[in-house]
Amino acid sequence: MTIREGVHARCDVGAVSSSGGAGNLEGQSDEPLSPRTIKITTLCGSDSAVAKVMRLLVAEDSDAWVGLYRMLEVVKKDVGNEQALIATCWTNKPEYNRFTRTANSVSAVGDAARHGSEKDPPPENPMTLAEAKDYLYRIVQLWLQHKGV
Repeated sequence: MTIREGVHARCDVGAVSSSGGAGNLEGQSDEPLSPRTIKITTLCGSDSAVAKVMRLLVAEDSDAWVGLYRMLEVVKKDVGNEQALIATCWTNKPEYNRFTRTANSVSAVGDAARHGSEKDPPPENPMTLAEAKDYLYRIVQLWLQHKGV
């Protein structure tokens, strides 16, 4: 099961509706929603962090460094801070640093970096964007499991 399945539904005044990219409502879906999608949708109504991550997953920049970093920030804040996130064992300090340093590095990712100029040297082994997506989506999946979905 992928995260994308969980973001194709949204809660709209209590009704479950199909949603397109960037959160544009498209009308009722002919496909039945999975139980997990329904749980995520329901949780969005009571958990602002889950709702925000679901919105960010369908945002235009969701597959870009900036969008991925935003999602990590929401999860990190929800669990407490960087140390708390690492304590969950969903990531470790070297992996976390590799992601964040790559995302921030103009040398590593060019104009797609979160920063416009180099603040710190890039990591020795920068993440590819594909690795970053896998890393972030794994953390989001584990976070959602931790929340019971």
